[in-house]
Amino acid sequence: MKKILLISDTHGYIDEKIIKYASQVDEIWHAGDIGDISVSDKLKKIKPLRGVYGNIDDQKIRIEFPLHNRFMCEKVDVWITHIGGYPKRYNPKILEELKSNPPDLFICTLIQGLLENMDYTVLEQWFNLKSMVKKLKTCL
Repeated sequence: MKKILLISDTHGYIDEKIIKYASQVDEIWHAGDIGDISVSDKLKKIKPLRGVYGNIDDQKIRIEFPLHNRFMCEKVDVWITHIGGYPKRYNPKILEELKSNPPDLFICTLIQGLLENMDYTVLEQWFNLKSMVKKLKTCL
């Protein structure tokens, strides 16, 4: 089983603790708002990096990373995007694909400001460290 470091919203800064954790995993997945290409360059030197661009990312990052990254990892269909929403409040642009072709694992960040209006029972079902990971079969 692969060990994955899941991060997002680095905004151009990568703490030494992240570098330490990155060296202990098999792959690094970044869910957007990288902030500066030097962050992804540094991470790629440590371990293989998969990622997406976020709303603050410039053209250099948008050339290197897609808006959506969908791939297979150990027979799991994974979809990473930056702003995806959460159950019953998915981004409308994403909801159709989630319904018609749901991945096994959907990774995104919350839209800033939604936490105040969010049903916290939803959070209890999610792994939340800024980015969310959830098996969609129970969410849609």
